[in-house]
Amino acid sequence: MELEQRVGRVHRFGSLRTILVYTLVVQGTREVDAYRVAREKLQVAFGDLANDPQRFEALFSRVMSLIPPQQFEELLGAAPAGPISRATSEALGELVEQGLRSWKAFDKEFASQRAAIAGLNPGTATWEDVEKYLTDFVGAEPLPGWAVPAFEEAGDEVVSTLVDVPALRLDGQVFARVDSAGLLARDGQGREATPLGLNASAVLRHLRASALPERPTGAARLRPKDGGVAAFDAVLPPGVKRPFGLAAFIRQEIRVESGNALERGVELRVFVVRSDGEMTEPDPPGRAALVRALMETSRVQNPDTSTSWPETLKKAESRVIPQLGRPTPDQFRDGVRYAVWPILAAVVV
Repeated sequence: MELEQRVGRVHRFGSLRTILVYTLVVQGTREVDAYRVAREKLQVAFGDLANDPQRFEALFSRVMSLIPPQQFEELLGAAPAGPISRATSEALGELVEQGLRSWKAFDKEFASQRAAIAGLNPGTATWEDVEKYLTDFVGAEPLPGWAVPAFEEAGDEVVSTLVDVPALRLDGQVFARVDSAGLLARDGQGREATPLGLNASAVLRHLRASALPERPTGAARLRPKDGGVAAFDAVLPPGVKRPFGLAAFIRQEIRVESGNALERGVELRVFVVRSDGEMTEPDPPGRAALVRALMETSRVQNPDTSTSWPETLKKAESRVIPQLGRPTPDQFRDGVRYAVWPILAAVVV
């Protein structure tokens, strides 16, 4: 009864053609009775869902695929010839209920994991931000002509179409920004692209080099590019004017469970530092706007090094790092700890 498995053997990831799956049951055999018993059991179990034929057939297929095929074959093989007996029918019903329980457990776990993923903080960075970083600061090259298959209903058939997706070449490798349930982007010659992600080794390598340089760099001196001053000043927090300082940190949550330290969420924290040392932390949308504005700044040539900004930023970091690294009493009791890394100190003039 491995209905889903047999379909999966024919319709693999990347398949673009519609397939038709036929289930042949020979009249007068015990399989007819087996299917009848299974359907009756599941019609009662699913209640009103059984009134929707298309949905019921999908659920029937999934439940039956979870019945151990060996047990099913042994049950029918051990039964005497002819219609299945009451005892065999009851045993078959138990197998169906076992498959139903397995399906419900899987569905519950799947729903739980989906809810957990949906509950994660996605942050404010977008794929456009990642692509801009890779193209403007790392040298990635945008590439046209890459697409992924998509499927839509056309009458009684499901037909495939191609949807263009952004792609770029980084360190000789092609990456595509796509979230298509495992389907890979391809070009006109059938070559496959690697899905773009922050965990891709090439992307990680450049992010690490940008955020954690091998040598001390000191505080950056930045200014808005020509023609972008008004747009830059428009995203500053209320009451903040240039010059001002910036201190940015990465904070990672680490949770200790059963003696094991597990890495949890990672977040970016940005603080605006005034000349008197007072600090302001923008809200997430304001932080995102400020970081995007920073990507449109340029480095100041021959900056004035006689100012007190280096010392002001150093004091700000020494105050913020212990604050970010300190869990609340409840978090501490629950095994939560924080690791904090300073990744940027800058003065915007």
